[in-house]
Amino acid sequence: GVPALIAATGRNDLYYTLTSVALLSIISGGVWLTFYIGRINIGQGAFALLGGYVSAVLVTAYGISFWLTLPVAGLVCALASVLIGLPILRLRGVYFAMVTLTLTEVMRLLALAVPITNGAKGIVSIPLPGGVSLFGLTLIPDFATLENRRLAFYLASVVLMVLCFG
Repeated sequence: GVPALIAATGRNDLYYTLTSVALLSIISGGVWLTFYIGRINIGQGAFALLGGYVSAVLVTAYGISFWLTLPVAGLVCALASVLIGLPILRLRGVYFAMVTLTLTEVMRLLALAVPITNGAKGIVSIPLPGGVSLFGLTLIPDFATLENRRLAFYLASVVLMVLCFG
């Protein structure tokens, strides 16, 4: 469907847009969940930032496979959310929203201040995810060898979205 339409238009930049839409819909699911339980949480960006930097640092500084860094980043974010979230959950209404918004800003400023993130320059030259094989069967291809990486990232984000939302 979608890849054929994009190929027909010749606008490969649409892959980036659609990948962003798919990934942002996963984040929107988290926002919906907090609204559903009666909270206005504006702190998801803090944990997205933390997870992204944990993964990027592990890949670039320590040479760990991108696919192995994903669960590690998730666990780090889960631990941080428990440590930070338990005291915050005592707050109600607008105070909860204000503290979670402040948390996002604190994490952004912290990312700019610590040396391992390279400040405003950020982490550059992050290698593309490698392949994953199980018993000789390729489960995930090596992104560096793909002809159309944008399509691969789009398909991966759509699969992730389907797995998260069913």
